[in-house]
Formats: sequence, C-alpha cells, structure tokens
Amino acid sequence: MITFRPHRGYLDDAMQEKKTFETLQELVEYIVTEHNETTPCFQICTDDLNIGLYGYDGDRRVGWKDLFIICFESYDRIKDKDGYNKYFGGKHYKHPCGVIGFFTTAVPDEVEDKNDD
Repeated sequence: MITFRPHRGYLDDAMQEKKTFETLQELVEYIVTEHNETTPCFQICTDDLNIGLYGYDGDRRVGWKDLFIICFESYDRIKDKDGYNKYFGGKHYKHPCGVIGFFTTAVPDEVEDKNDD
C-alpha cells in the first residue's frame, strides 16, 4: 500500500488530499492524469517523473516511516520541452524540480485511520 500527499503550502492541506494506491504504477498514472487534465499546456508521461528518497527518518509530524519525493525530471529528460518552458517560465533545470508530492509505504494503522476522511 502506498499513501500519497500532494505538495501544498501547508501540511494540513496536503494531508486532507492524501490518497492510497495499491502500486507505485497506479500512483504515477494518477499523477500524470491529474497533471495533464489541470495543466494542458505541459503534458507529461510517467517517464517525466523523478522519484527519490526524501529522508531516512520519514515524516514524524504525520507518522510516516519512510518518505519519498516526486518531482518533474530535469529539462534534458522531459519530452514536452515547449510545455516545460511554459510551466517553468523558460528556466531549464539540470536536476529534478517542481515538487509534485510525497509518498510513503509505511503508515501506522492509527495514523492512517486518523487522517482518513
């Protein structure tokens, strides 16, 4: 089980939008679909996402035991160069950028129950 929260200005806002997925593939397909529907000028595919470990300690604020970050790939690895330019205002990053959200594979039951709607 994977629990995802989008990147938001406030943690409480992000946690209100959290979703669970059975597989990582389901999660990345969800992200691509949501992004492409809300940002038609910058179309992405699953290969345009970069996933990395964000911290060995997870996120103690919400009880997540591991924490991974999902960003857009660097400019050189993105397929939709024109859309990337529009989205990032013409800047070409040589590293993953534009935080999309975070996910964990280790949410204690009591924390999962507390945060569910």
